[in-house]
Amino acid sequence: MRSIDVERVGVNTTALHEELKQVLGDDFLSVTTRPGIVHLEFADSVSDEDIEGARQAVLFHDARILSSVEQRNVRITDLFGELVGLDETLNPDVATSSKIVRLLYMVLIEKGLIDG
Repeated sequence: MRSIDVERVGVNTTALHEELKQVLGDDFLSVTTRPGIVHLEFADSVSDEDIEGARQAVLFHDARILSSVEQRNVRITDLFGELVGLDETLNPDVATSSKIVRLLYMVLIEKGLIDG
């Protein structure tokens, strides 16, 4: 296994991991952080050029970019918020529609699509 440390603060490790995995595939193993340092681990087979490319990716990483999972969670949360907002306007039987919204919320949590 090969590894490097890159001096950097403020990264979205989930998005960075997704980005590096997409580019390097199985040659990229993991990303971890500690104060001021991003630690990358690679398979032995990774080239020096790919390691330098990963270093550059860390240095130019935009921490505001969300991973695909984080983007999905934001969309689900937004849709759930819209559903809650429509709850009282669409159904005159507020008690029934509120139960449906709560049930949907519980299902989304159970499926791991949103945090409870």
